[in-house]
Amino acid sequence: MISKMLAHIGYGGTTIQTLLDNEATDLGGTLCGRMIIQAGAVDQEVTGIAAELVTEVKIEGSDTRVRENRCIANYRLADRIALRAGEQRDLPFAIDLPLHTPVALGRKCAPVWLHTLLDLPLAVDAADEDPLVINPAPVQIDTLNAMREIGYELVKSDAEYRPHWGGPHGFVQEFEFRPAHGTDSLPHPEVELVFQPDGDGGFALLMQLDRAAKNISDTMVQGTGTGDDWQRIPLPGKLQGPGQRAIVHLLTPLLIDER
Repeated sequence: MISKMLAHIGYGGTTIQTLLDNEATDLGGTLCGRMIIQAGAVDQEVTGIAAELVTEVKIEGSDTRVRENRCIANYRLADRIALRAGEQRDLPFAIDLPLHTPVALGRKCAPVWLHTLLDLPLAVDAADEDPLVINPAPVQIDTLNAMREIGYELVKSDAEYRPHWGGPHGFVQEFEFRPAHGTDSLPHPEVELVFQPDGDGGFALLMQLDRAAKNISDTMVQGTGTGDDWQRIPLPGKLQGPGQRAIVHLLTPLLIDER
């Protein structure tokens, strides 16, 4: 009786540990691993195992700036499991990473982690958290290198709250660029880019120039419908993209030649 009471308040109860096959996973790929479930001192029933992919999102108001944890995607990994006292279960899992998952690009990038939750009725739920490294897609790496070739360096890549055009999750990862050292003659002191999933397995590139910059006028650039000065640039080639050289040719007229 005492063991059951302690299990209900979290002492000597069931625990869960998540073991990832690889800490780093490619964007759009599959995250694989195992859940080690260790039963406690008494028999317990698990009513479900769920996982959330989580990031930290920056939310700015008129005079405030806060950071909140936001769910990128959630997954149902297992249903009802009956555990005997002391029993251990080893359950494999595989989850697909959505394209709006923030990637590890730059020194200051949005963190991503996996939160695994074991649902225990009439007891304290067991949980585990594991940090993740999400490798960028080739088109994102090529775009970063193209910006560097043009003369801009990546400063940071926060996840920003964008409820109107960030999809159902309400945020986007914004990549902020500034002129590299020795390139002060560039016309825009700041450029922000967003890789927006295009619904066809690839991205469109959203660009915002410093507000002091001139208006863009180019047939390659289409309005985003976001209600602000972001511009939409199609990127062919899905996750592979068109290649660094093609991206340089695409962006140079928008960033330099307009002078």
